[in-house]
Amino acid sequence: QPERAQQLIDAAFNFMSEAKNPQLMVGRAYYYQAEVLRRQGSLGKAEYYMNLGGQNIAAFQTSVETFLIAWERARILIDFIGCNPHRNLKLVNEARRNLEKCFDFLVHLETENSYCFVRKPLFVLVCFVMTILLLDCDSDAARKRTVSKEFITKAQWCLDTIKKEYLSEMTLADRVYLYLCSSDLEYRLGNYAEAEEFARLAVKKAVEMGSYFKEASKAQERLDFMRVIRRAHSMDNGPQQSESEGENADISSSGAESDWLTALLN
Repeated sequence: QPERAQQLIDAAFNFMSEAKNPQLMVGRAYYYQAEVLRRQGSLGKAEYYMNLGGQNIAAFQTSVETFLIAWERARILIDFIGCNPHRNLKLVNEARRNLEKCFDFLVHLETENSYCFVRKPLFVLVCFVMTILLLDCDSDAARKRTVSKEFITKAQWCLDTIKKEYLSEMTLADRVYLYLCSSDLEYRLGNYAEAEEFARLAVKKAVEMGSYFKEASKAQERLDFMRVIRRAHSMDNGPQQSESEGENADISSSGAESDWLTALLN
């Protein structure tokens, strides 16, 4: 609910002078402002406020703030990558590095029993986002590109870790993403029958959730794609995948591009 979130952020700024650590509170408020703007699709503004948040909390150097900024940087990058027709590997690797920082923070929390209830859902979420980023299967055009063996191996590690440590505690929404990501992984491994089955399970679970139309739509897209691939594979022993010439191509110009993103590209 972006409107409600914005109201809470405005209220936080109004009471900032009463906080014990006003600079830290300002930094967090800017972070949440960036998150709201990202969800609204204003990536350039989101990046601007995310940088302001990072500048305000830089002096504190706490693990929580490091996680928040790394997470938001990664999400802005991932959304920006998804807005452009070509996949830029430099931006993908930068998003990956920020997600790795999130993993480092969550590993640190293993020694903090009081934060154990926070670590589990966050770890699962970061694993899903990392998997989706690396496997690049969120559209038909993306699925026709190739990805490196390194990316597939890392994505497989993420899913294996979730299944080993958190499967019994997963929510229904988590299972939708687990099936989506598992379908993507099996597709990248060339196991088309398994990929189709996981896509079918994702559709079923997403429909069970009722309000998760976005996830149901994404699952159905994968299922439709895999059915076509399976038919083609049965006819000529494999899908016709295009070479990923866009992996290292420059992204097209966009109003969302900022100095930070330009610096990464250069």
